[in-house]
Amino acid sequence: MSGEYQAFSLPEDESLPLPNGWNGYLFIHPQQAVLVGNGGFKGEPNESGIVEIGYEIAAEYWNRGLATEAVQGLIDYAFDREEVRAVNAHTLGEANASNRVLQKVGMRFVSDVVHSQLGTIWLWQIDRDSANR
Repeated sequence: MSGEYQAFSLPEDESLPLPNGWNGYLFIHPQQAVLVGNGGFKGEPNESGIVEIGYEIAAEYWNRGLATEAVQGLIDYAFDREEVRAVNAHTLGEANASNRVLQKVGMRFVSDVVHSQLGTIWLWQIDRDSANR
């Protein structure tokens, strides 16, 4: 993700803008007005129309549905752009909360990928036709 971030409020708080551009975003809790995480796009869609997302939520805000809302917001933003055919994400190659978040928003496991520093990681994807919209 890029080094610059924009504020992105979760959920349904119109005091901050919705995602705008293939950037990174700071996730702001709407009621508490505190930073709960960050995430965004790892660049523009490639020539095949695939864009990759990434995210993280601070541990004290885990298990509140915020990651799911953030990821769904990024997916919705991506599929509002005609050029996007699919959204990818990677997780560690083991069952964990991130896998469950991606499954909740309709992403499917695609394959193992060998990463030079992390070892085996998992590739997840949702395409435009199967998006829960």
